[in-house]
Amino acid sequence: MKPLCLSLMVLLFTLLNLSFIAPTESIDFEIEENNAFNLSDFEVRERLDKIGGIMDLKYNSHVEKNIRLYLGRRKRTLAYIIGKSETYFPLFEHYLQVNQLPDELKYLSIVESALNPRAKSPVGASGLWQFMKGTGLRYGLKVDSYIDERNDPIKSTEASFKFLKDLHDRYDDWSLALAAYNCGPGNVNKAIRRSGSTDFWKMSRYLPSETRNYVPTFIATVYVMNYYQTHGIQPKPAAYKFQDIKTTTLFEASSFYEISKLAEIETRKVRELNPAYRRNFIPKTRRGNYLTLPVEAMRIFKDKKRQAKLNGFYKSRNPDYYDYMKIPSDMIRSSYEVQKGESVEYIAKLLRCSVDDIVEWNKLATASIFNGQELIVYFPKEKFSDRIVAAIPKAEKEEIILESTTNKDPVAENKELEESNILYHSIQKGETLGKISTYYPNVTLSEIIRINNFFGEIKLVPGSKIKIQKL
Repeated sequence: MKPLCLSLMVLLFTLLNLSFIAPTESIDFEIEENNAFNLSDFEVRERLDKIGGIMDLKYNSHVEKNIRLYLGRRKRTLAYIIGKSETYFPLFEHYLQVNQLPDELKYLSIVESALNPRAKSPVGASGLWQFMKGTGLRYGLKVDSYIDERNDPIKSTEASFKFLKDLHDRYDDWSLALAAYNCGPGNVNKAIRRSGSTDFWKMSRYLPSETRNYVPTFIATVYVMNYYQTHGIQPKPAAYKFQDIKTTTLFEASSFYEISKLAEIETRKVRELNPAYRRNFIPKTRRGNYLTLPVEAMRIFKDKKRQAKLNGFYKSRNPDYYDYMKIPSDMIRSSYEVQKGESVEYIAKLLRCSVDDIVEWNKLATASIFNGQELIVYFPKEKFSDRIVAAIPKAEKEEIILESTTNKDPVAENKELEESNILYHSIQKGETLGKISTYYPNVTLSEIIRINNFFGEIKLVPGSKIKIQKL
């Protein structure tokens, strides 16, 4: 009787397992058969060779397994990741250029978090780059009851690339640097000693199991992000692309409710775009906290908050505004939008000021800036109308006429100034370069400065013209 019961129990257990496994296997097989299984080893190796880059993108059974996983069970997830890359990759690429690091490192964030800034691991790592608390603190990230900068896309990215740079300086090998990023330098050093080799593929069997698969997963990620279209994967658009959002720095305390009212958007959107804050509240700080909003919401927010409170309060009620900002009283204020790959040193040279000036004017914690950041800059109020007029062709100097200050459309007014394949702007009273740049969505302040050969002292004379762009 007992053997019969035992046999029935074994049969029942087998049937139950088959009922759960069979559907999953059949679905995975169908998806993979239409994608990874149709690839030859030669094709994959050839494509990886074309990518090249920071390391030998070796193709072996471990890499193949991860490629098939992406193109199989994770195909839908991959489509969302590709869409989200349009939100984060421009930011990563900026810091990679500034730090002179390989472009492929941007794909590491996919391995770490699938581009989820709120991702948390079972062992306590958090954010896009999965920093442990101790490592985050060591690289300048603040973690307390109000804020966790491991979840801040900008600050965590800057810290991550500093960490990766330190690891590469230590091992002079990107495979080992990535392994150390995952399991720590101690485990990598131990594996090197036990294997007697610094070749990742020879010493990997002495690494923790997760790390053994880490570099193969990275290689597979590089492959699918470069060849997803070949496999018929259609990206799922993210809620926001990088150009759809703007980031500013706040020093005063602000609640998400207050921000949403001023910016005229839902509190939910403020929360989505600012994952570093734990209590729907941005605390007061001297070094500044980042606030990210949709472009139009940021414009409204700045009009109501920064211009009214910062300019109005400090300038009208605080006579020591210029002393507070350490700015001579004969300076005028403007703004500068950081472009991809630009450093503080480059901008200081362009604007003929010092790095310390830019850091002080913007109350930056360090001399570090990000793509799209709006910097406050100041220029002397010296009389140099000849400098501006000199930038205008001689024939046009005679045509300068003072413009009225009525509410006219500045873009429409300047249509008639399209001469010699260059669009000119006729300056009106009270306009700054920062304000003028907002009239032309496809032109940045830095581009206006460059096309007019402005350096250092910039004063806009009403009635004169400046170049906007070549047509």
